[in-house]
Amino acid sequence: MTLAAIGRRAGVSKATVSKVLNGRDGVSSATRERVQALLQSYGYTLPEPGAGAPRSNLIDVLVVGHQQPWAAVRLLSQLGRAASRRGYDVVSLPSDPIVDHEALTRILARGSRGVVVMFGDLPAAQRHRLAAHGVPTVLVESPVPVGQPTRSIEIDYRGGIRSATEHLIAGGHRRIALALAGRDDRVSRQMFRGYTDAIRAARLRFDEALIRSGEATPWSTAAHARALLELDDRPTAVIAASDLMAVGIYGALESKGLQVGRDLAVVAFSDRPEVDWLRPQLSTLEVSIGQLTSAILDLLADPSGEHAVKVDVRLVVRESSAWRFLEQTGT
Repeated sequence: MTLAAIGRRAGVSKATVSKVLNGRDGVSSATRERVQALLQSYGYTLPEPGAGAPRSNLIDVLVVGHQQPWAAVRLLSQLGRAASRRGYDVVSLPSDPIVDHEALTRILARGSRGVVVMFGDLPAAQRHRLAAHGVPTVLVESPVPVGQPTRSIEIDYRGGIRSATEHLIAGGHRRIALALAGRDDRVSRQMFRGYTDAIRAARLRFDEALIRSGEATPWSTAAHARALLELDDRPTAVIAASDLMAVGIYGALESKGLQVGRDLAVVAFSDRPEVDWLRPQLSTLEVSIGQLTSAILDLLADPSGEHAVKVDVRLVVRESSAWRFLEQTGT
């Protein structure tokens, strides 16, 4: 069966069939799968691009979106420096939620030493392609295949929010609100569990009215903060799922003539550099970037490193979670 005949059966040109056969770019995923199936059914062997390429000193990092600001702002730069000390260079690539065939083809063609997928999905077919070429893969906050040995790293969101809640409880707070970016995603569920862990351990009453979720924007969170402040038994503290959400809380308090740290304690997550401008300074939960970068490089270097690593989240206490107002009101 000639390439032209296969092209006619697939409804594409001979040139397209040739691209698929040789693993070149410029073909949609659906077309590539259709042509590959026909080629294989007629006995063609599909060689992997880069199969004989010398291994480079490059580590490819595929970042899906920038909804995790600590990854875009701090992790990549620190990972680059740490990798350089080990003799490697980092290539950062934006990616769709599912890593596509073309992206993987480019990675294999340049002889990547390892692939790091952050916040995105790596389908089974792509994992098998990388494994067949001996390219180790690390999944960071990405879906992990059930029952399969995988190098993966998870951020301890649950433990971080638990420590923030415990910090506020230790300061005398009993009405603590939680502002989430959603309720159904894995990160939000972990944060909620950390909050309820601390509430139950302190034998406090759980109040659903204190749990708010919406878009992770200052404007959406400001509306939630105003609603919390209008409750008859309003909270004395709030934990926000991101620093940007905390900016909205600051604005809501200012619009009502209230002050952060005096009228409402605030703790947030991410420790973005921009929040250094907030006054009073914001207490925040910080991902241990040093631990994360070391875990990534160690897993890539260890041929038997197919296991899960949990990275710590540290509470950085600043003025926004001071409890001066509790002392003033005698509560």
